[in-house]
Amino acid sequence: MEKARIAFLPLTSCYGCQVNTLDLGEEVLRIAEFFTISKFSLLGLENSEQGYDILIVEGMVSKDDEDFLKELASYAHRVVALGSCASFAWLNWEEFKPVPEVIEKADILPGCPYVKEELRAYLISCLRGTEFSLPQKNVCVEHILRGGRCVMLEGGFCMGPVTRAGCGALCLLSGGTCWGCRGLYEDANIKAHVKRLLSKYPKDLIIEWYKRLGRKAYEEVMRICQDG
Repeated sequence: MEKARIAFLPLTSCYGCQVNTLDLGEEVLRIAEFFTISKFSLLGLENSEQGYDILIVEGMVSKDDEDFLKELASYAHRVVALGSCASFAWLNWEEFKPVPEVIEKADILPGCPYVKEELRAYLISCLRGTEFSLPQKNVCVEHILRGGRCVMLEGGFCMGPVTRAGCGALCLLSGGTCWGCRGLYEDANIKAHVKRLLSKYPKDLIIEWYKRLGRKAYEEVMRICQDG
């Protein structure tokens, strides 16, 4: 039985997600048992043939790359945006597009960097021909379940209440705050979160943080701030 062909396609990115994939170590070899890795720049694999079965896209999409991406995606059975830049144009959606805005069928594996266990689960779903789904809860749930204390209750600025879980709340448990790099989760109560932040922080700061989470988040926070 012929193995499915995978292409890791880097667009406008720092290559951090490819480095994260290499950090899988022996898991990369396990992946190669079930898939043919046809394109992976950091491994020196640059097969330019069309017809990849699974197209894994890292980075934001520039205007010049749109047609190229659409052509490659047209041959693929599955397309996935790997990392926050590809998933929602983290930090720079005004100049670039996230992959799902160009390829409607694209799945997302958000995070900066993405969560390696989710890539593994996604590839297993490809083998089985099943749907893949991300956690439908916020980072706060993971943080509290792992014994963390709420940053906002202690007066800090945090995007955890509106950010998708799945990262294990690593930033929070390391003594930092949540930057929102996994993007908004479906049931995020943005209005309540913004109103809580407005009681202590300037509106411009809140807008700047939400702006990092993509166009949808920015438009929503602007509407809330304008409505008062």
